[in-house]
Amino acid sequence: MTTLRSHLTHELIMQLRLSQVFESLSEKSLFYTDFHEDAKDLALYFTFENGVDIQQKYSGWVEATLYINRENQLVLSLKNERKETFMGNISNFEMEFFHPKEKEWTREWKNDQLPPIIRLKINEKSYSFQPPKASRVISFS
Repeated sequence: MTTLRSHLTHELIMQLRLSQVFESLSEKSLFYTDFHEDAKDLALYFTFENGVDIQQKYSGWVEATLYINRENQLVLSLKNERKETFMGNISNFEMEFFHPKEKEWTREWKNDQLPPIIRLKINEKSYSFQPPKASRVISFS
């Protein structure tokens, strides 16, 4: 019971923090995927408004990277210095972005606009986030 409660607490903390992060993106945010030296696969690089932090250098607009490290942990790295580790024992991880013009999901993002939907698949669960400043125009024909 304690292990399950601990797992659910870590999962909830991850969801709350990533919601806060992705809701703080704006049209001026950097947002792209690329490889990272500590990551097992592609990493997501972006800037976001972190608000007020006890350490001033992490307040306001900060550069961040989201990735799975070689120890199979989900990591949010701020300015490549402070690392927030959310979950461990990740056996399956996918980052996907909905491309409104192509009308499909893609694993890489090199576009100059924010995607309207960000989807993270972690083990058997899927989490979706909608940046508030992203283009919401998706036309189906």
